[in-house]
Amino acid sequence: LPYPAMTRGAFLDVQRIEVLKGPQGTLYGQNSTGGAVNFIANRPTTEFSGRAILEYGRFNTLRAEGAMSGEVAPNVRVRVAANTLQSGAWQESMTRDDTLGKQHRASGRFLLDWDASEAITVSLNVNGWLDRSDTAAPQLAKIIFSNAANIPVTPPATVYAPLISGDSAREADWAPGVDYSRDDNFFQTALTVGADLGSDIELKSITAYSRFRTDSMVNRSGMASINLDTHFEGKIDSFYQELRLSGGNEPFTWMVGGNYRSDDLVDHARYLSKDATNAIAVGIPYNGSQVNSDQDIEAFGIFANADYKFTDTLSLNLGARYSSEKQRFVGCNFDPGEGDIAA
Repeated sequence: LPYPAMTRGAFLDVQRIEVLKGPQGTLYGQNSTGGAVNFIANRPTTEFSGRAILEYGRFNTLRAEGAMSGEVAPNVRVRVAANTLQSGAWQESMTRDDTLGKQHRASGRFLLDWDASEAITVSLNVNGWLDRSDTAAPQLAKIIFSNAANIPVTPPATVYAPLISGDSAREADWAPGVDYSRDDNFFQTALTVGADLGSDIELKSITAYSRFRTDSMVNRSGMASINLDTHFEGKIDSFYQELRLSGGNEPFTWMVGGNYRSDDLVDHARYLSKDATNAIAVGIPYNGSQVNSDQDIEAFGIFANADYKFTDTLSLNLGARYSSEKQRFVGCNFDPGEGDIAA
């Protein structure tokens, strides 16, 4: 999972989570100088097994999770897991009878382990999630007018916005009639093939493709007006390939490998501020501006690691890595189409 936005479904059917201090770039194929966080999912089992969790709480919150695992053919084991979180709104508008904060999330994972022969193993991981939840509105703490001279032509919802007392974490405000729900989704497929080459040497290949999409509106002012709303649209397409060769037995083990990653990232952010004092002038309403960026990233690395165990309490670890990354960036801050900036 090369980008944090992709990790929302990582907690599904987890066996354990490893937090490893850095550097880890010579063990996991990533340039993880600061360390690594590994989400280890439960693997398919030979015996049939299953589990289910059902929780219900405040705001009609329903959380359900289930998993089934077993052998479906000789030397073929499968595990299927899914979860969902559904809840009603928890935020309350300060100025009208309106609520915000609904949650609609779901994720799933399909794992397949196949012992193709005594020397070859194949593991397939197909996973994904979707999020249709509301974005949260902030609480207004203070108003400072950027351009007080424009107050006479500024909407009352901006000028006379009620301040939050702090007595309730549920009280907030946002513009009426605006859809603040997300439309985010993620899909990933990863194939790992291992080959026993004999003499305690193993070759492993990891191939993965990840696809992320996001579309959401966020209120950033805590007001019942378009003071600083932001519409985000974006996508990430990421391809990853890694090869590693490992071998040895205690007291000496070693590994050498390399990886390649190619990413395409598109990010659009439209800033809407037509009701702000610094965006209103007599006869010239200013609806906002837009920032677009397009990035193409190519990266590769080669790494090696060796361990020698002298005693049960004394060992030596040596690691080396070379990494290279090239980024192509095109970005622009421009008029979203109404001609406001030109005016």
